[in-house]
Amino acid sequence: MMATAGKTEDLHGIFKMLGDRGQEGECWKKYTENVLVNVCHLIPEYLNHAQLDNCFLFRPYGSAVEDLKSLAADDVGDLDIVITSKSEDLLIHDEMIEYLPQHPLHVRIKGRDHPLLQSCLVEDTPYVATSAIKNLHPLIYGKSASYWFKLIDSFCQAASRGKSGQDVDAEFKNKEARPAAQVEYTQWFGPLSGRMEPDMSELDPTEYEWLIHYFLAAKGLKYTKEMAEIFYEYIAFVNESKTSWREKGLFDDPRALMLDMLSSDRGWHLLTKFLEMQKKLTQNESKGSGDFSQKTAKELKAIVDQSKAGGLAELCQAMSKEVTELLLKKDEERRRKDWTGDSETGESETADTEQQPLSEKGKLSHLQFMNDIETEISVLVDHLLGLDKEREGPWRKKDVRGAENEPIAGGLDFVPALRCTGWPQVARDWLKRERKWPSHHVVDKVVHDGFHLVVKPPKDGGNPKCDFRIAFNHAEYLLSQAMNDIQRECYRCLKKFHRAFLKDPKSLLTFHLKNLLLQTIEETGAELWIESNRVECVEKLLTNLLEALRKKELPHFFVRSYNLFGVDYVDDPEILETLARKVEAILENTMQFAKELIQKEALSNQATLTKEESNLGSKPKAKTASEQGYGQEAEALKDDTNAVTIAGPSNCFHDLKDEYLGISLQVISLAFDAHFETIEALESVEKTLVWDVKEMIAKHNLDDMELKEVLEGLWDAIYLKVRLNPEPNMRHRMLDAIRGVVETMKYVMRQKEF
Repeated sequence: MMATAGKTEDLHGIFKMLGDRGQEGECWKKYTENVLVNVCHLIPEYLNHAQLDNCFLFRPYGSAVEDLKSLAADDVGDLDIVITSKSEDLLIHDEMIEYLPQHPLHVRIKGRDHPLLQSCLVEDTPYVATSAIKNLHPLIYGKSASYWFKLIDSFCQAASRGKSGQDVDAEFKNKEARPAAQVEYTQWFGPLSGRMEPDMSELDPTEYEWLIHYFLAAKGLKYTKEMAEIFYEYIAFVNESKTSWREKGLFDDPRALMLDMLSSDRGWHLLTKFLEMQKKLTQNESKGSGDFSQKTAKELKAIVDQSKAGGLAELCQAMSKEVTELLLKKDEERRRKDWTGDSETGESETADTEQQPLSEKGKLSHLQFMNDIETEISVLVDHLLGLDKEREGPWRKKDVRGAENEPIAGGLDFVPALRCTGWPQVARDWLKRERKWPSHHVVDKVVHDGFHLVVKPPKDGGNPKCDFRIAFNHAEYLLSQAMNDIQRECYRCLKKFHRAFLKDPKSLLTFHLKNLLLQTIEETGAELWIESNRVECVEKLLTNLLEALRKKELPHFFVRSYNLFGVDYVDDPEILETLARKVEAILENTMQFAKELIQKEALSNQATLTKEESNLGSKPKAKTASEQGYGQEAEALKDDTNAVTIAGPSNCFHDLKDEYLGISLQVISLAFDAHFETIEALESVEKTLVWDVKEMIAKHNLDDMELKEVLEGLWDAIYLKVRLNPEPNMRHRMLDAIRGVVETMKYVMRQKEF
């Protein structure tokens, strides 16, 4: 029963509220348009500019990209990212497709005569194997494509180690029976709008220097001050661009922002300058200028590799030298009862104990050693992903998973696919169909852009090894761009009715609702979908849904011979009868159900608002780069001996290096020249360090220049350790780093091969 004239005005207001995108929906729309779509485009482009192996494309699809997203307080929905080959040679033509008569949407691909696909066939058949697509075969997607799934899996694991205070739980799944690799996540940081802070704080270059440093270190090059100047100029460019991002309503995501900058002319100009500098450094290295840090690192690795101490060599080969240094330091700490030298007897351990190889000490079990490896690597991965930043702040709660922070679920589907030219034979009827929508121009565009084939066999029968399904993701996207605002709002309203009253029993999907929307607009034309007809349009959608449920038949929008209420989607037809009764009840008393729905929306919005206010109220305004000390000189610090005065650094790479080298010189000077009383007057940590250096000098007849060169040469290897150290006193932080180098040197010098 349709709404009476007296109730139409009230329903109009309710339907308008239900269909409104809302603040959170507006945030997602802007984020999708300005970040997500660009990032999916820029990642392959950046790999191509960097001349890396890149033969694939990313393209996002689904309700978020189509602006048909309907958010819930506890669910932000899913997003499909289709992965296709970049090569035009891998376009699938109609003559290569074999349609399955019993399954209109499913096909097989004949690849025996194709120069690339003939290596991807199911054994003893002419058909392309679904596994070649699902597993991103290198001949189709390039050699590096398969590593993306490993990278995504690593990201999920890094974000979900089960530690208290984490913001996201994520799980990567790549089940054989599904066409997509899935990332299912649960976030505790609240809605997207809650992350949009009003401050305009600048990016601090020191937070990202580690990336440049290790990019160069991987190539065996030094991060020079000239390089730093270019990098700072680039960060200044990024900071200028942040204003436009704020105007678009986007929160700051530095990694996405920096990637976006790479696509601009100015960004590529700066990158070109950087690469030219790198080229000059490479030429200098090839002339044999001699990089002591590289030479030292190679020598240390060679010595440690030769050591047979408890299987350490095999592990060291698989780890970075930074992690190795940290683990060796931990072993030495564990071996000494007290780092300050104050053991139960008041004396340090004997030289005989120190001379024992690691395998004979028995102090470090294999399990504990592996736990240390996992801990140190997890710290590094956290920093690489930026997961440690919010945890470090004083505003972070010990556990954010309280009553005020209910989880929000979401997901990403990475769908490997093949692109196809033309239009599928089984959908030719759509081209000739009488319609009031869309225009001929849109239809021509849909046909011109083609379709996709994804790995999904029919549920009843078929061959999972070689059966593909026709996917119209791109066609649906193009049609969504031809919709008007009322059509979108009415569809969001329908989805909210579905979420509140029609999700159980689980058979009716939003995919069904989208097909229903497309068919309804095609039949009625765009003229019906105007503001004054809002109630009529929503009730038209509900009426068409009721009719389809009663008939147990919902034709696919593009392939009418395929029933979306068939066995592939609905196991028990009686479920459709139950759903039909529910829709009938909604139509008979639309006002009652609409009021109930709007009450649920109000309660949900109030809970979200309370959560946002709680989260934002407990977090202080972020400090600007200048407030953090970037670009400013701190007060001069003096060591206890008054021998050398060192200016306190900012967190800039080269300022930290200068501080490290200055304190290293102090320690060396004290070890060579200071009297017993002077050393004993130092703080316990520095005192023990100086005595260890003094002992090492005497035992191995080292001179001050050798020690200086070693300490300077190993700076690159311990930079990240210094950067991550939470110790607020910079001098103590540097002494701890120097101590790690000294302990590594002592370990190496104890080996017979040294």
